Amino acid sequence: MVARTNPVPKLIALHARGRFAEMEKLARSLLRRDAPPVINELLGMALCGQRRFAEALAPLQDAARVGRTDAQFWENLALCQRELGQFADAEQSLRTSLSLRPFAPETLTALGSVLRSLLRHGEAEAALRRALEIAPRNAATYFNLGNVLADIGRLAEAETCFGQAIAIEPASARAYANLAVLLWDQARNRDAEIAARDALARVGKPGGSGGGDADLVAEAAAGVLARVGKAEEAVAIYRATGGYRHAPGRMLDAFSAARRACDWDLATTIEAEAQRKDDGFWTLGPASPHPLLLMGRATAAEHLVVARTQAQQYAALPPVPRSSVQTAARDRLRIGYLSNDLREHAVGAVMAGVLEAHDRARVEIIGYDYAPPNTSELRSRIERAVEKLVSVRALSFADAARRIAEDGCDVVVDITGWTAGTRSPILAARPAPTQVQWLGFAGTMGAPWIDYIVADSVVAPAGEEGAFSEKIIRLPHSYSPTDDRRTVRPPPSRAALGLPEEGFVFCSFNQPRKVTPEVFDCWLRLLSEVERSVLWLSSFSEAGTSVLRGRAAARAIDPDRLIFAPWTQGRDEHLARLARADLALDCYPYGAHTTASDLLWAGVPLVGLAGSTFVSRVSASILGAAGMADFVATSLEDYHDLALRLARDPAGLAQAKQRAAASRRTPLFDTGRFTRNLEQTYREIVERQRSGLAPDHVTIAEASAAGPAVAASVIE
Repeated sequence: MVARTNPVPKLIALHARGRFAEMEKLARSLLRRDAPPVINELLGMALCGQRRFAEALAPLQDAARVGRTDAQFWENLALCQRELGQFADAEQSLRTSLSLRPFAPETLTALGSVLRSLLRHGEAEAALRRALEIAPRNAATYFNLGNVLADIGRLAEAETCFGQAIAIEPASARAYANLAVLLWDQARNRDAEIAARDALARVGKPGGSGGGDADLVAEAAAGVLARVGKAEEAVAIYRATGGYRHAPGRMLDAFSAARRACDWDLATTIEAEAQRKDDGFWTLGPASPHPLLLMGRATAAEHLVVARTQAQQYAALPPVPRSSVQTAARDRLRIGYLSNDLREHAVGAVMAGVLEAHDRARVEIIGYDYAPPNTSELRSRIERAVEKLVSVRALSFADAARRIAEDGCDVVVDITGWTAGTRSPILAARPAPTQVQWLGFAGTMGAPWIDYIVADSVVAPAGEEGAFSEKIIRLPHSYSPTDDRRTVRPPPSRAALGLPEEGFVFCSFNQPRKVTPEVFDCWLRLLSEVERSVLWLSSFSEAGTSVLRGRAAARAIDPDRLIFAPWTQGRDEHLARLARADLALDCYPYGAHTTASDLLWAGVPLVGLAGSTFVSRVSASILGAAGMADFVATSLEDYHDLALRLARDPAGLAQAKQRAAASRRTPLFDTGRFTRNLEQTYREIVERQRSGLAPDHVTIAEASAAGPAVAASVIE
């Protein structure tokens, strides 16, 4: 009689060699009524190895049910449940495994990861630190602990953990990738790029046979490369992996990189893919909401869903105790501004005037700053304009919230939102009784900790309240501030700027990623229709410049008619040169913000294009406040026709330039009046809070030129 050979070692050997399909076939051939539970377990592992997690669940459940005293069965079931997003079930499976094998560091590490997914960061950290007590040199544990600490803003500790993981396991591509993301979040771009390249060197060719986790690592590194100016390399990775089809975060990161690189073919492909997704796709995982604002066909409803999903990661952060100071007894309101942009930045440029214009007899202003080190004149103005500037850059989210709470602010205003380098989750801990978002992010933040969004009746018209998680404050004229203290130097000559002395100069100084093929083709059409005209653009990358010049040549337009302005360090220099343009052309859907008011201040008319979302209406808001609402089109064809009419009508263009210059005397450029309206907003919402009323939509009435705003009215 021939003894049966034990098939388990062969199945395990196939697993070790990554031959999962063969492993599956053999395991299925061994399934029978009296098969030991390990066969089901190994079948499940074979299916997991092929990323067929939904199919793997049943055999793994059968293995755990039959072999309920085997801790490994429960752990493997938990790993499958985690991949399927069944985090509560995974937690229970891991706790069952730990009841059978209490001192298993791998199980504690997996539990820490699952608890992180459940947003129970304190418990996750405890499980991971317990695992390190048992096995101090476990790279996976340090990696997971680094992720937990990064989630809650303990960035220095997270960096140390990723460094420990790399020291223990130098081949750990994912530790390098997450370290790269962490460093970029701190504006340490050179270090971030080095770490990203280290990750790529260890992961192999993207989109290769490794797939799965290897592609995730490659894409994380690609996201960093795109943000540090290497978008073309990033796009090559995204093209190879195709991961944008599978998750919102991967899709929006790839889309952002494609737009930065002016790879409009890939950007169009991704946007078409996004249109095919149902509403549930955007809830599959967190994603930076900012790239979605660049998608022309994305709706306000989609903006809200993505923002809410992003905010959910932080909603469980515990509240911090607030100061016991009786704020009602103070003579002045205490207003805090939380930002990464109180520096040489587009937001800082328009905020400086507002900070200086605040009425110090009625409001006290504190800046909570997490910007990179900055010594510019603009930064100095901001430092002088606030009563104190508190750095929270090195603090965790919880510690920063506690620091803000100590000051007993009546209102804290987030002026960064979901933009680069954000630490907006600080406010998830509710350090102030009333919290507002304004200016930095052009749309809803979807964050339950933000009570209000500062807007106006153009960017957030009546009837569209459902597109916002916040209650809407509608300021008169525009929500966008300006700085009326700016001066404009005499402009340099056209020749000094590389422009022709004669001929018509169209311009667009929007960031390259805002330019779409549809709008650019409209610009080329204008060049073909206006003799001796040129298009003056902001600086593009070498690859982006090549794309634009090639597209012009393909339409029989001399590429030399595209003129790229070099980057300037000083805002005064930039404002001065703008005056040499004849007509500015906006982008869509993400158009000009500070750039729009800069152009008008320099006396250059702007043709705007408005759509159905907050971000696509900002230039319309600014032009309306400048008395130039008739320069806003609502279709690309009307936009083209308006620009062409002005370019062909010297008298009409001269009048348009006069109106742009005269806009300096409109409410758009009355920083004092704007700030009085803003202060009236703060008084209204603080009074509601002190009276025990819930936040509600607010419309602020016009301020007089000589005094404070008249009483506001609450709607709804």
